[in-house]
Amino acid sequence: MKYNTTFSLQLLSGINHGFGSNLKIFGSKGTISLSNDQTLLFGKANEQLEEISVEQRISPVHLTDEANAYYPAFYPFLERVYDYIVYNRIDEDLPTIFDGHENQVVIDKIIDV
Repeated sequence: MKYNTTFSLQLLSGINHGFGSNLKIFGSKGTISLSNDQTLLFGKANEQLEEISVEQRISPVHLTDEANAYYPAFYPFLERVYDYIVYNRIDEDLPTIFDGHENQVVIDKIIDV
């Protein structure tokens, strides 16, 4: 991959006892580990991993469990959209209509293959 990056994905299915989910990111400057969407650990290179507490947002009570799981990640996105619409402040991570168009061009090329 670009800049000599490696990527590995492992998926287990058809088992009787689940092992939960784990996401680990290893880099030359440190490691990030997320277990079961609950425990977040971070450590700089050559240092111990330490648990990082993440601010929990209170989700609206009417959300399903599935929607509630995505709410903490989706809500900041909505705040950025609001800031763009009301204050004309665009966040560099906020996709624009141009980004959407570029994605559509790629999808159209894939479908035409």
